[in-house]
Amino acid sequence: MQTENSNAGTERNALSNKNITTREYADLLQENERLRKACKKERSNGIIYAHIAHALTRDYTDLFYVNMDTDEYIEYVTDDARGVLVERRRAADFFESCGREARLYVHPEDQEAFVHAMNRDFLTEALDRSGVFDMTYRRIKDGRTFYVQMKVSRMKDDPRFIVIAVSDIDELVKKRRTEERIREERMIYARLHAITGNYIVIYVVDPDTDTYRVFSSVTAYKENSSLVRKGKDFFEKVREVAWQYSYPADLSRFLAVFTKENIMAEIERSGIFTLSYRYMMKGKPIHVQMKAAMVEEKEGPRLIVGLNDIDVQVRQEKLIEERLAEAQVQATVDALTGVKNKHAYLEAESQMDSLIAEHCAPLFAIVMLDINDLKKVNDTAGHQAGDQYLRDASKIICDIFKHSPVFRIGGDEFAVIAQGTDYACLEERLGKMQDHNAQALVSGGIVIACGMAKFENDTCIATVFERADHTMYENKSRLKAERNGQ
Repeated sequence: MQTENSNAGTERNALSNKNITTREYADLLQENERLRKACKKERSNGIIYAHIAHALTRDYTDLFYVNMDTDEYIEYVTDDARGVLVERRRAADFFESCGREARLYVHPEDQEAFVHAMNRDFLTEALDRSGVFDMTYRRIKDGRTFYVQMKVSRMKDDPRFIVIAVSDIDELVKKRRTEERIREERMIYARLHAITGNYIVIYVVDPDTDTYRVFSSVTAYKENSSLVRKGKDFFEKVREVAWQYSYPADLSRFLAVFTKENIMAEIERSGIFTLSYRYMMKGKPIHVQMKAAMVEEKEGPRLIVGLNDIDVQVRQEKLIEERLAEAQVQATVDALTGVKNKHAYLEAESQMDSLIAEHCAPLFAIVMLDINDLKKVNDTAGHQAGDQYLRDASKIICDIFKHSPVFRIGGDEFAVIAQGTDYACLEERLGKMQDHNAQALVSGGIVIACGMAKFENDTCIATVFERADHTMYENKSRLKAERNGQ
């Protein structure tokens, strides 16, 4: 109490000496208290900020505080014992040192990209553009290669300074790559399953001992096959079973091809062995394809042999082939008469021109034919009668030129490329056509004008066609004159 009174007295004496009023003294005390609280808050904030900074930098292996104008920098590294960043060094050649240390501590495949990024102009442009820059690369430390991520940011209150933080993300990258690999493998398996179809059975064979394991989820195969799930002498056992379950017509080919020597040699040459044949399943033959390839397993190399059911695929392909053949026939056949059409003639002409160009064209002649009075039949009896008139005329032509292709190249025009027997007996064939026309003129039957020209070292078939067409029109005129009694 005595001391407090003494202090109070001293303060009053001081106030008295300095001529400070009581009100002014109270204001000073209040300001001192405010400053004391502000300082306490700043100390508290400083501790908080230090804790936050410590937490944020926990994952960083290195931090660089760089002055972009002077190239000066401070390097901080992680103290392994305490897990905090401590100052390692201060220097004045940051960008130059990046180039030197890249050769020592950056993976050779990543050095070029790292040096390109650690350039003052590049970083300035990148930071101007987005405010931050980051890159991932591989570092080498104590013989260990690991992935790191580098983040560069600029101080907003003073753009001269940048902070470069480097963190170890090796585990994260490996985890992500493992997940990506698993996803890729699942996708590959899904694609393989989609395109390989339905495997009846898979054999896993030790190529050194010929021991094997059998995997199959097909009930019919399990009931059908006498192969046990595990066994020895794989190749001999399969050959024995083949006598019982291979389709008889395919057995000899299967036995000739299915040998260990053939299979291993083909895998060595092309990576995979394939063999298609028919397999008896429940008394019925189905088309199957055997595929074999080598894979590396934990126990060592293994021969994987799969038997795939391709019966539906083969039958579909045969059906498609039949439909294509039918479509090709339809595309080259005249629907009304059943002889070849103009498209077929153009193809034949092209093939013949190729032979002429190669100087290996066979002996041939072009016979041009024109059905007289077709328009008259159409006008008087109708088009159905005209169609029948054409069919009858076509039959007459085909009966005379039995050994050569006949083409309907126009409404009432036909062409024959006479070869072989028809060419050798050409005069006889033309004589039959003249005899037919002579009878038709008397009986009122179908008159067919006819003209012929032989290939005589012409440059193309078109010139032979023109000569035959010319003689046909001459014959047509004579036949019309005879019918009209001229």
